Amino acid sequence: MPIDMTAMVDVVFLLIIFFLTTTSLIEKTKIPLDLAREAGGEEVPTELPSLVINITEIGELIVDGRMLDEAEVLDVVDRAVAAADGDASRLDLLIRADRSASLVHVNRLALALRTRGVRGWRLATQSPGQERMGGDG
Repeated sequence: MPIDMTAMVDVVFLLIIFFLTTTSLIEKTKIPLDLAREAGGEEVPTELPSLVINITEIGELIVDGRMLDEAEVLDVVDRAVAAADGDASRLDLLIRADRSASLVHVNRLALALRTRGVRGWRLATQSPGQERMGGDG
């Protein structure tokens, strides 16, 4: 009695499509930056951040591969907070700033986030021995 493998093949194809899609989304949020070098904590996040904001060397703000001005970034943050049922503390925000970028850009963004109720966020770093790889943070 042969076993019908049609359903199994369908599931395998769906999994392949899912992983290809999520992998491309992960790479879209990370642009090549020379992140600050810091040993950092031992804790490694198990989930992907809900929002990644990249700050380039000259202070450009990039979200999902698109260069945005501060107002547009704050609109994205507002939508992310709304998606978290209006609770800004549930928003997992990662800021990836080039280590050559002036801290003025990071501080300005932090103050703007605070006006939106976002008081907790993570700053991506890379281990001191790592080369410029875009950072894992």
